[in-house]
Amino acid sequence: MLTRHWRGGRNKIMNKSIVQYYPEKTQILFFDLEFYVPENDREGRLGLKANPYKNGHFLIGGTFLRYFPLLNHEKNNIKKEFWIWNYNNSEKEMLKNILKFVEDSWNIIKRKDNQAELFFSGIGISRVDIQYLFARCHKFNLRSDEILFDLFYKSRFLDLETIVIPYFKNKDNMMKTKSTKEILSKFKIEREREEHPQIFGSNMIKKTLQQFKKEILMKFLIYL
Repeated sequence: MLTRHWRGGRNKIMNKSIVQYYPEKTQILFFDLEFYVPENDREGRLGLKANPYKNGHFLIGGTFLRYFPLLNHEKNNIKKEFWIWNYNNSEKEMLKNILKFVEDSWNIIKRKDNQAELFFSGIGISRVDIQYLFARCHKFNLRSDEILFDLFYKSRFLDLETIVIPYFKNKDNMMKTKSTKEILSKFKIEREREEHPQIFGSNMIKKTLQQFKKEILMKFLIYL
């Protein structure tokens, strides 16, 4: 009896030390952010112009989808949109709400000590979006750096620009991350707006809002 009891205790300890994926707690946050870049920072080399640490740059907003991949009911998924004009043009107030949405996801996970971490997914999120969120939340002192690090960098990243690499054959045999345009073409997903990696003029913002709302669903389709 003693031996059997000891083995049972050992199994319990081992189970607690192994990461588990409980269906009602395992979550992926798909998201897509849009940035404002001042005119004087739009020139220069090709590539990303947005920089959260430069004066005049700010987050316009974005769309988030909280997805429970191990549950089969769409009603469990929650979609949220955060746009600066819905917060009296206050980036700080908008970020507070984004941060609460992320924290709510983590709070569901923390109810089980061995539940897998929160997953973030999108295109280029590990290169740009996560860093942008961290930097802007830090600027407004919304949480301590320690807490921000736990919220963003202790998550797991499913970055679609790298996940899809094996689906492409490169003639020069060099491994390369893939752009949104390349990914959509490969998986035959139609995009209903033109490429806008950053939003440049405030007069464009509301005009393209409906198009941006579809971005998160497009990235969700790539994941599936």
